[in-house]
Amino acid sequence: MESLDGDCPYDVLDVKETATDAEIRKAYKVLALKNHPDKNKKNPNAADIFQKLVKAYDLLCDENAKAAYDKVLSLKKAAKLRDLRMNETNRAAKEDLERREAAYKRQKTDAVDASKKLEAEIIRLREQGQRRLQEEQERLLKEALATEAEDARASAEKGCDVKVKWSHKANEQENGGYTRDELERLFYKYGDVDVVMGKKSGRAIASFTCAQDAACALQYERGHRNNPLTCVLLDAGDGTPRDGTYPGTESLEELEQAAMEKMQQVHVAMRDGSTS
Repeated sequence: MESLDGDCPYDVLDVKETATDAEIRKAYKVLALKNHPDKNKKNPNAADIFQKLVKAYDLLCDENAKAAYDKVLSLKKAAKLRDLRMNETNRAAKEDLERREAAYKRQKTDAVDASKKLEAEIIRLREQGQRRLQEEQERLLKEALATEAEDARASAEKGCDVKVKWSHKANEQENGGYTRDELERLFYKYGDVDVVMGKKSGRAIASFTCAQDAACALQYERGHRNNPLTCVLLDAGDGTPRDGTYPGTESLEELEQAAMEKMQQVHVAMRDGSTS
């Protein structure tokens, strides 16, 4: 069997693989007559074309050669079909693998995004809780300060009685130099006051309408130099003795200090409560 340089004899003669011997002879005669070199002198490839037609016809007219070629052709087709099926299988497997990889990447990305969103939400809630806690602390501190200041003002606005004593001699008409008018004159510079003279000489009660006025009088008023006064606060009426001080008579600095201490106590209580 002569070589056709890889050309299929059926293609050379332009017939089907199922063509009969008569169909093959007819196709050869038509093509040989058409492509004979004597009729195609101007075509330099006419001889090669004619030789291929002769070789293809000789191969297909030889029963054994044709059977062998048909077998080889069948094997090639089967191999090509196997390759095609394998390629399709491989392509399907590759596509399935790619789909799985893409799904895994999406799942991983979604998991990362969900984790980031959760972390951001936790941070947001923590910051919101801290902000609310801070606002609540500030509110409680303001309330504590306002309550402390209100208590101080209420205490300061209460009236206060001061017991006044001074030296005197028995049967002395001038009562040691102090009369009701004189005592009111001395104490009036500190605030509204009403003086009640005691039944005993050398005694009087100075009733101030404001506790802070009474505190100032206690601190600064000494009376006459030759007969100084001794001033003490009367009992508050609740059994608590006064020793020269009175609630609400603190200075502004003392009030602020007390309020700051109260605020600090509330802050510590809030902090301990939030960490427990």
